[in-house]
Amino acid sequence: PVLGLTLDNIDRKIKGLEISGFKKPLKVLGNFPCLFAYALESIDLKIQCLRRMGFTYPIRLIETFPPILGLATENVEGKIQELKRRGFTEPTRLIVSFPPILGLTLKNIDGKIQYLKSVQGTLGMSAQEVVERKPQVLGFGMDYLMFTTQIVREQKISLFTALHGRTHAQFEENTCRLVA
Repeated sequence: PVLGLTLDNIDRKIKGLEISGFKKPLKVLGNFPCLFAYALESIDLKIQCLRRMGFTYPIRLIETFPPILGLATENVEGKIQELKRRGFTEPTRLIVSFPPILGLTLKNIDGKIQYLKSVQGTLGMSAQEVVERKPQVLGFGMDYLMFTTQIVREQKISLFTALHGRTHAQFEENTCRLVA
């Protein structure tokens, strides 16, 4: 047995996910092994709920971010409503572009939005525009976000140019260079 399951049970789960429309069931199961404990009916119900919430391709969303299956429908709906309340007209698009937004606290999101509002003159666009174009900024640490806006200010480049392809290691290397 693997994870307490027989090979037949594992095979049935993989085939069931394929029948449900998953193109990469092994990847989903590898990234989210607790899925072995989910009944296929529960997974299908979650797919229906995600469609009802406005996600056009819920299976693709699940394949990208399997932990969404472990989130209560009410929590996902609540995050959508809170994003709408903050002025985002297409919160499902934000979630599809950056699924980890579902795990961010509203305090965290609000802090990033407030910071982006404080530097929007430097950025040349509103905080909302920044988040809508690159929702991943909500997942950045404040130090990274502040450093990036410093680069924008000093080098007179766009935020997206400053962020493009930059890894965390490059961020730390540049930070050390600036501090030294």
